[in-house]
Amino acid sequence: MVKINKEAETYIKIVSQCGSISKAAEKLSVTQPAISSQIRKIEQALGVAIFDRSRHPLELTPAGRLVCDYITEKDALGKQLDDDLAAISDVRSGSIRIGGASAFNLVYLPSVVMNYTTRYPEIDIQIIDGNMQQLADMTREGLLDLFVSSPIPRTEGIEMERLLSTRIYLCVPPDAKINEKMADLQIPYEEIDRAEHHPEATLEDFAHLPFIRLASERHLGRLLDFLIEQAGLEKKIHIQVDQSITAYQMTSKGLGVCLMSGIDIRNIPVDRRPVYYMVDRVHCVRDMYLATRAGRPLTPAAEAFAEEIRKYTRGHL
Repeated sequence: MVKINKEAETYIKIVSQCGSISKAAEKLSVTQPAISSQIRKIEQALGVAIFDRSRHPLELTPAGRLVCDYITEKDALGKQLDDDLAAISDVRSGSIRIGGASAFNLVYLPSVVMNYTTRYPEIDIQIIDGNMQQLADMTREGLLDLFVSSPIPRTEGIEMERLLSTRIYLCVPPDAKINEKMADLQIPYEEIDRAEHHPEATLEDFAHLPFIRLASERHLGRLLDFLIEQAGLEKKIHIQVDQSITAYQMTSKGLGVCLMSGIDIRNIPVDRRPVYYMVDRVHCVRDMYLATRAGRPLTPAAEAFAEEIRKYTRGHL
């Protein structure tokens, strides 16, 4: 029987997600030859190709899909065993796997983890970065205990507990000339997510500026597409990025306008703050959720982590 070591399992999973060995190597901080060598050894041992190398991006072969399904099921069974053992133990032991978008993991998670590990130093924590749909899929498969989520298109098998609601603001470079004649509609930083009503600008006022857009699977990316279409504007995307932090920093440097949630504006530092506007108070609202697998109670360790997230978000509303 061929045994696939943990390192090779990780390489196969990440390459299948990224569709590229070079992207997987960058994500895992390893060299491309290290990944290629491991995958080829497994392919030789199995006598089948795992990836169709004639396709770009790389695609799994039928045999490769079976291998990935095996790896996923094996990981899920291992996680289930850990959870079952933890459930008959107590919150002082065990391990948890937590998911979140990179912005959340970078800005908010360190404080939550610090509070949690102070109370429960014996519990091992694994943090997984990913987009919302990837994290939802992993949670459905039993590979994550929970993740913090913005709205996602598919929520089958996922329970969503609302944590907070934040407004979405149009962020404009501080030196943009349009700011001079829009002073009455600007929203002071101190009133972000604080004032009950904001004056409202129109997206058409900023149509001459380049837009910085998040990737299409991100909530803010879909929202910007909707607002541009609703305003009847030409989609003029100057830069597309994967993370809201990146978009926000680029706006502060004058590269274009972007959308940003109020809670992120208040918590993410920049060298120079952009100028903030509300462009659609009906649609520019985002709820954030604590997402878990439907029908599967959290272990005591995971429930204790969920409570730390609840406490943190209540304190930052």
